[in-house]
Amino acid sequence: MNKRALCFALVLFGLSFASAISTDLREGYSPSETILVRIWGNILEPLTANNFVIKKLNVEIPVEHDLKRFGEDYYLWFIAPAEGENYTMHINNIATTISGVQKEINFAQNFSVEKNATSYNVNPGFFITSGNIEFEVFSFADEKTRINTNLAGAELELSPGTNKFKFNLEAEREDRISYISIGDYSLPAYIYGDKNALPSAGENKTIIIYDEPRIIPSKISSIWYRKERPMFSFEVANPTNRRIENAYFEYDDRHLSITPEEKTSFGRNESRFFNVSFISINESLYTTVNLLYEGKRIPLDIELNLTEDAAMAGTKYSENSSNSGAARLPKCWELLGKVCERGYECSSPTVPSTDGACCTQLCKQKQSTTSYAWIGYLIAAAVIGIGIYLWYRYKKTGPEKGIFERKIKEAEPKREIA
Repeated sequence: MNKRALCFALVLFGLSFASAISTDLREGYSPSETILVRIWGNILEPLTANNFVIKKLNVEIPVEHDLKRFGEDYYLWFIAPAEGENYTMHINNIATTISGVQKEINFAQNFSVEKNATSYNVNPGFFITSGNIEFEVFSFADEKTRINTNLAGAELELSPGTNKFKFNLEAEREDRISYISIGDYSLPAYIYGDKNALPSAGENKTIIIYDEPRIIPSKISSIWYRKERPMFSFEVANPTNRRIENAYFEYDDRHLSITPEEKTSFGRNESRFFNVSFISINESLYTTVNLLYEGKRIPLDIELNLTEDAAMAGTKYSENSSNSGAARLPKCWELLGKVCERGYECSSPTVPSTDGACCTQLCKQKQSTTSYAWIGYLIAAAVIGIGIYLWYRYKKTGPEKGIFERKIKEAEPKREIA
């Protein structure tokens, strides 16, 4: 066989490997990042963690890792090396078929570790459990930080170094694969079911893992001051490991509007806030806003009652039993707004937030309410003062006495002469 034929055969052989086994390993990662890789293809015999190795220039690099099967696919996690270099991921002794013939192959794929440091990593990178979930988060920050998780909407506080967490899962009757969001990571969890399982009891909090997008809160009940225009905000969270495309809202546009209202997409572990404002509301209203995606629907119930008494106004955010968890108000910056400073007021109705009344428009200086009545009081005081002064002078000099008698006497000599 000549060299050209040999090269062509090797290329075909490599392409057959690539078509037999696939992964979603990216080209670049940060030092010490938790790397999660999905492996799929025609894999005839089970793979274990022993099939995996990382090499740099053909030298094996020890890393913490594990490899398990989830349904039809395999998942591999490992902690990226701390040194920024080029590496090769090897999965050896894979039983598969090449051109219909069963063979054992070694799969290799290159990746690089870049210099941009990661904020934290998670260990392990997936979970197989029927009850508890335990994991560690190593924070590379030198101060306390917080990250979100979809474990009942909890927020995790991280101290520098290793942080250990433990949650109890809600009992499941059937096996299922879910995804657990821990900060920037979305990690698969294979949860074994127990057909005799009952909801867990006791002091430990039952944890619900959300496998579908959800609206937070799922219900808004408000008593609104009639002279103000009602406006609320809500969050759409996508804790899943997939992207949601072409989602849109269905609602009664005669009475309310939602911004932004165009069709939108949600990435993995992405959340976004929306505002709902009401148009020409003269009486109480009960309505539902639906988020539609992939032929499914998520409702947001809104109950609005108007009042003439501003002191009675108030809003309650809650979640129904089928979408339980901790509802939360958004932060003002998440609404692209700010809380107006003292002496300023919002040019539009404010939106409730954890920071207070959030203004999503312009904060303008309050119109001066200074009264000019003091000028009138000053003029009145001046008039009274002048009156008192004139009265005092009149009393001091008094009227000229006997003026009538004097006039008569002056008239009598004139008569005698006549």
